[in-house]
Amino acid sequence: MDNMLAIVPARTGSKGIPNKNFRSLADGASAVERACSCAVEAGISDVVVTSDSLLALRNWERSPCGTIRLCVALAPLHTDTCPMVDVVKDVLERVPGPPEQIIVLLQPTQPLRTPAHILRAIWLLEESGADSVVSVVELPRSHSPDWAYAIRPNGQLERWLEWYGWLDQWLAHVPPMPTRRQDLKPAYVRDGTVYAFWRETLASGSLYGQNCRALVIPPEDTCPLDTMADWAEAERRLREREIHTP
Repeated sequence: MDNMLAIVPARTGSKGIPNKNFRSLADGASAVERACSCAVEAGISDVVVTSDSLLALRNWERSPCGTIRLCVALAPLHTDTCPMVDVVKDVLERVPGPPEQIIVLLQPTQPLRTPAHILRAIWLLEESGADSVVSVVELPRSHSPDWAYAIRPNGQLERWLEWYGWLDQWLAHVPPMPTRRQDLKPAYVRDGTVYAFWRETLASGSLYGQNCRALVIPPEDTCPLDTMADWAEAERRLREREIHTP
């Protein structure tokens, strides 16, 4: 694990949950601490926390093992409109490494992450030879794009694939809408548990490159922190884990 670097982006601003990255969860550890500890437990000895506030970083700084670096970036790099690739580029400019170095990006707002998720992503990246690996979670079948609708500016209801996928109609016929749930095609969304990619992948201008592989996370292992209801659910699941952990 010597040729690996973990990045934990931890801005202080948050609209849905105030200061959520540095706020203590059920076990007393903050979301940032949980992400760092997870990286260290997965065997990554070099972890960088990047934030817009040195004060916020110093308030929690303690390293159980390995090396935790603190990287204070310019505030514009930690707004909710800044692309994550810019945050990562800033860190990699400050922390040099070889092109074949594996970069692991861990968003603090996924507190159910485990070291096993990180290790699986790294294994998949190395075994597949892909440019990147991104964790995803399957959407409920009832939310499949096959059954989604869009509303035109004139108020007309239309199938989403026909409205937003209008270009596809020029290339191929849009398939008929399935009538049974079991016929719906699975769809996935990124959940933020883990991103793994080579340092040289960023030369493409993105975290993904041309060949991105999916690491499918079980629904019970993911709970992004967007609202206070999400926070309460994450704490409930963390307490449940503690009860069932031998």
